[in-house]
Amino acid sequence: ERTGEMPDPARLIGNPYTLDRYRFVPQAAFVPDLADAVARLEARDFDAADFDAIWSPSEPPDAPLRSFADRVEISAIEERANRLRVDYRAPTPALFVAAVTADRDWRARVDGVEVPIQITALGQMAVEVPAGNHSLAFEHRNPVLIWGALLSSLALLGCAIPPITRTMRHGV
Repeated sequence: ERTGEMPDPARLIGNPYTLDRYRFVPQAAFVPDLADAVARLEARDFDAADFDAIWSPSEPPDAPLRSFADRVEISAIEERANRLRVDYRAPTPALFVAAVTADRDWRARVDGVEVPIQITALGQMAVEVPAGNHSLAFEHRNPVLIWGALLSSLALLGCAIPPITRTMRHGV
């Protein structure tokens, strides 16, 4: 830990069963119900690196598998607590999957234009993106956060008022 080098008896072993946190998936099944999406993914032995099942209520139950770009170049990823930006280049339309729990407060934009976020069988976020050089941005805005900050500020102010008034009385 002090030198930044691995100790002699230790070695670093990657986990072959983990998925990339952000990935482009070349094939997906769009199905009208979440249970069917999970069943489709289980039938493929959870091979979510190359395939994903997307819950899409407007799709017919017998919709064919859809193919997307299988070679997408990612030129930059910028990640913050409530924001994610991915700059990419795709020869054809692509399907981006973020291993982030889908939540109604997330918004996605491609070059500033809002695009719909779909939910995968694993409850992650998926976005269909256009071909070409683009920037995909996700942003999470929790509307309750402002109320929490306001209440916290009022509570801190309430804690500060008694010492201020006591100091004022003693100073007279």
